[in-house]
Amino acid sequence: MKTFTRMAALITGLAMVATHAFSADLAGQWRAEFDTQIGLQKYTFTLKSDGVKVTGRAASDIGGEKRDVELKDGKLQGDDLTFSETFEFQGNEIRIDYKGRIAGDVIKFTRKVGDFATEELTATKVKTVLPAGGFSDSVPVRVAQERVVRLYDGPAPGSENWTHTEKENRTNLWQTRVVFNVANPTLTVFPADPAKANGTAVIICPGGAFFALSIDSEGNDVARWLNDKGVTCFVLKYRLVECKTDDPTRELMTRGSLDPIVAPIVKLAMADGNVAVGHVRKHAKEYGVNPDRIGIIGFSAGGTVTASVAFNYTRETRPDFVAPIYLAYNWTIKSGGVPSDAPPMFVLAATDDPLGLAPQSVSIYQDWTAAKKPAELHLFSKGGHGFGMKKQNLPSDRWIERFADWLDVQGLLKK
Repeated sequence: MKTFTRMAALITGLAMVATHAFSADLAGQWRAEFDTQIGLQKYTFTLKSDGVKVTGRAASDIGGEKRDVELKDGKLQGDDLTFSETFEFQGNEIRIDYKGRIAGDVIKFTRKVGDFATEELTATKVKTVLPAGGFSDSVPVRVAQERVVRLYDGPAPGSENWTHTEKENRTNLWQTRVVFNVANPTLTVFPADPAKANGTAVIICPGGAFFALSIDSEGNDVARWLNDKGVTCFVLKYRLVECKTDDPTRELMTRGSLDPIVAPIVKLAMADGNVAVGHVRKHAKEYGVNPDRIGIIGFSAGGTVTASVAFNYTRETRPDFVAPIYLAYNWTIKSGGVPSDAPPMFVLAATDDPLGLAPQSVSIYQDWTAAKKPAELHLFSKGGHGFGMKKQNLPSDRWIERFADWLDVQGLLKK
């Protein structure tokens, strides 16, 4: 097998010259409780971003006096967030200006209340973590967004002795938020709006050379875009190589040949992908999806996970469609060749991928068509590697529209 040491060097080299400024993952509810000059205040901020523009509402409870106001002047630049709220108090209009910095699931705010006071508060993102099986009588499937479901009861099989814990890094060579040291695989659930839901479900596997997960541009952002098309999405955090430092983007440069390091992890990550498909199918009714319309898409290393699942499944874990995006096919587990009931495949990459992976997308397409299985291949002339949902002002920025076209042709966007 071709070594991927050069891949690691190129990934890092590309990131060092990148100019793309990333924005934090903001969408959802954030809660804070803090003491002020007039007593204990409880806040729930419901936030949404569209580029740099931020919209939302602030619901507060101050000693039993409640209010719910629209936020104004919201802006998000990288991890820095600003917005304001206004309300009437004793016949006067009061304006509160917020300046916050996002660090993972926490926003640390400084807020100025008119000309009266400056206060500090910390808001924490609302996430419901459910056990394997994923359902609780007190947590309806369609109510809470970004619920997190563990795939296994107890330690994941094959890595029972792992003791490291999941971490997150925002200041790295890839210039995006990454998750690393995943030991307990999870699915983050993005339910489609019931008014738009068409019954199709997609499991999304972010990439990152099996050292990290580019969780936003190759995960959460993809989920939200597909949600708008009526697709219920599940972002998979699959098991990764253990990092000894807090920066996986630099560490992978020091590990030599990645092939022997990654090979055992691919098997575990593939198992996580299989379990994810099986979980969604088993609970299709609760999620409001069709058990015969469950697919999987992945990017780079996540594309390797996707392709490995496409080669290796049981009746319960067979995906109904697969989409490896700029995958590392050489790392894919291809046991027994293309299955006789292989699912339809959508393949996409950029010809100028500096990691040399474009031919590998051609290879998996050729393997599928040689086995007389349905497949569609897209190669952009420019786009590089790892573009995900990033904006580069290139035609590849609209790759996901081509994926939606393909889903529509398959009948997967129809109710």
